Amino acid sequence: MAHIVDAKGKPCPTPVILAKQAMAQGHTAFTVLVDNPTAVENLKRLAGNQGFEVAVREDNNTFALDFAKGEGCSACEEAVNSPLPAAGGDKEIDDAGGKECQ
Repeated sequence: MAHIVDAKGKPCPTPVILAKQAMAQGHTAFTVLVDNPTAVENLKRLAGNQGFEVAVREDNNTFALDFAKGEGCSACEEAVNSPLPAAGGDKEIDDAGGKECQ
């Protein structure tokens, strides 16, 4: 059974905190239930910042946000994990071939 975080009726930032706790517990797929559009936007922003994809469903003023850990962009992962070029060097910075992260 999928992990469900019931944050209906909870004021901000409680839904975000509960979602972050689910992430910290190692959940790579879970659903957060909320009942206000502000929480939806905040949770979508959290998902993007943490490398999760999120799908939003609405039914009778209740929103279900399905979080799933994304695969990530290999060019972005490489850029994050590689050292910065030396200051003052003539080395060009590779822009990952013009690919954008998803």
